[in-house]
Amino acid sequence: MGRVLILNRVSGTGTSTEPFLEALMKNNPRLADKYSLIYREKVAAKTFKDNAFVQRNKALFERELNIWINIDVINTAKLLKIVFIQDRLYALMPFYNGNLREEIEQGRFAISEAKFILINVIRGLCETFEKHGIVHQDLKPENILIDFEKDHTRFFVSDWGIANLQRRYCPDVLLKDSLPSFVDTMTGLGTLPYMSPERFIDYSTHMTADVFSLGMIFFELLLGHLPYDFSPGKPLISQIIDHDYFYIADHLLQRHNLDEKIRSVILKCIHPDMSKRYTDYENLVFDIYKC
Repeated sequence: MGRVLILNRVSGTGTSTEPFLEALMKNNPRLADKYSLIYREKVAAKTFKDNAFVQRNKALFERELNIWINIDVINTAKLLKIVFIQDRLYALMPFYNGNLREEIEQGRFAISEAKFILINVIRGLCETFEKHGIVHQDLKPENILIDFEKDHTRFFVSDWGIANLQRRYCPDVLLKDSLPSFVDTMTGLGTLPYMSPERFIDYSTHMTADVFSLGMIFFELLLGHLPYDFSPGKPLISQIIDHDYFYIADHLLQRHNLDEKIRSVILKCIHPDMSKRYTDYENLVFDIYKC
């Protein structure tokens, strides 16, 4: 639905002109998380795509901005400014060096690395959910941005385009779309392999849907792929609704001799029954630490 432009600063300095702010950032991690990415040589500008669904894309982008402007928590991509250029909306955000999908394509992660990534992502989701009640609904490696620095690497949740998207909150232009049902609409707006089973049969939104996606990402980080049968004649949506993915995941985790604690965390995250998943992020982080 969106497109992102990478812009170069005219000054090209990429550094803060406020020495006192740099000193504050050095000694305060939360200030550093908020401000350090502002003073870079590049900045990103997000807008909506011009295609057959331009009106729908525009409505969803405006809706995303209304949600995103309220989010100012650690480990989430920052919205720096909203601007109009030739009567078109752009959201200015920091330029991040990469995303998690690019790193997964390089190979499997060590357990300690996967845990570190998950805990960083959960920090952003937890604070956003506790402060604003926002459920992301499209967690996937592409939406986890990475900032590589000399002494550390940080991860940021991005793209709030379908956060808390329910029928009663949809833009009118989306509901007038030609899609035959809201289930199809949600399928078109989510990312199929990371969507929980209830999202295909229930319009409600709950943080356990994000927990499901986190479990899938954790699995993918450790094994390098998702727990699906990708052979012809096996539609992913059927494997999700029929819960085939859950048994595949259990089998593969055991076959790769992963620790029982890790297996337990992942299976609890992706359980077909949402009531049997983690219902708060604190317990999830606690169990990840114990792995």
